[in-house]
Amino acid sequence: MKSPKRFLIFYLSIGSGHLSAANAIKKAIREYGSEYRVFCEDLFTPAIRDSMLPEFLSLSSTLFFPGVYDTAWQSGSMMPGYELLQVMPVLRNRVMEILLHRNPDMVICTHSLPCSIMASLQSDHPDLPPVAAVATDFMVHPYWPIKKVKGFVVACDEARERLIERGGSGDRIRVLGIPIDPAAENLSIRERSDDIKRDTRFSINVLILAGGKRLAPYVATWPKTKNLMDMAMQLPAGRVHWNVVCGIPSAFSRLLTEFMKGREDVTLYEYVTDFMELLSRQDFVITKPGGLILAEAMALGIPAILVSQGSGQEAANSNIILSHRCGVLAESEKEVLAYLQDVLDYPYIAADAKRAALTFGKPSAARQAAAWFLQGMP
Repeated sequence: MKSPKRFLIFYLSIGSGHLSAANAIKKAIREYGSEYRVFCEDLFTPAIRDSMLPEFLSLSSTLFFPGVYDTAWQSGSMMPGYELLQVMPVLRNRVMEILLHRNPDMVICTHSLPCSIMASLQSDHPDLPPVAAVATDFMVHPYWPIKKVKGFVVACDEARERLIERGGSGDRIRVLGIPIDPAAENLSIRERSDDIKRDTRFSINVLILAGGKRLAPYVATWPKTKNLMDMAMQLPAGRVHWNVVCGIPSAFSRLLTEFMKGREDVTLYEYVTDFMELLSRQDFVITKPGGLILAEAMALGIPAILVSQGSGQEAANSNIILSHRCGVLAESEKEVLAYLQDVLDYPYIAADAKRAALTFGKPSAARQAAAWFLQGMP
């Protein structure tokens, strides 16, 4: 195969991780040369993307039906319904229209649904370009296709082993990490050389992620965030600085702004455009177990305090992070404060967690994935 010049990256606008990974790959490929053309396309039409459907799908996994979702994610029990989605004319036609419009040499998918549709279409259209799959969580579920996928990028060895168990070929799987903004590489170098400027007025700096481009995935964390900020007054004054990212403006961000008036130990942010820079100045991040935020944190050596085990892919993310000792699970506000008090009393706890995060993190994931794609794989 000749070296590809035109790349089409399919994502799905559920949450923000799939698009963020697509943009990271796009940026990394373009850094290799101006001759490369990269197009990111949402499988959802603009009408679907701007409707409440993506928010509902996000909420269904975290609030409405977490148990059902977890079982389906682990076992593949919803495969018949998933296969029906793959053959829906509206989705297949959209994929074909975008392929004709963009005329790519390679298709990269950061979500399993467009990847499955591409694999299905290749059976009927063998002249379609090769497909690469990029997992944006630390484990892969049964809905990722194996056949007709030329290469997989996964986050860790455990995910690679899972794909091989399902029949994937080991020489087509690369453990490169979840693609994040290539800027993470320079920030990681600064972190490893201890060249990051932190707020020295406080003993530790903690970032709380309570929102992003989309709010639905974070709704379940809002009561905990407010309660934690109230209970944080129990910690010794001047020891912890809380940086709360609320995402796009919402009733919650307005409530928290009013609630935090006069608090010198709290800084509130709405949507942050230089999030990686802000994250790099922290000692811990408090978050739900989303794949992208955990990949960003690990790349910068920022241990995670997980406020829930999660379900489906989030439960799998939690298990991986905890097994690599890159974070802790603290499902109540009291547990969060107790852990941070231990960190204040015994600094080696933070040092050990930071070392584990730096060891596990993969700040060059996007660049290495781009290099592999430019070679044409595998």
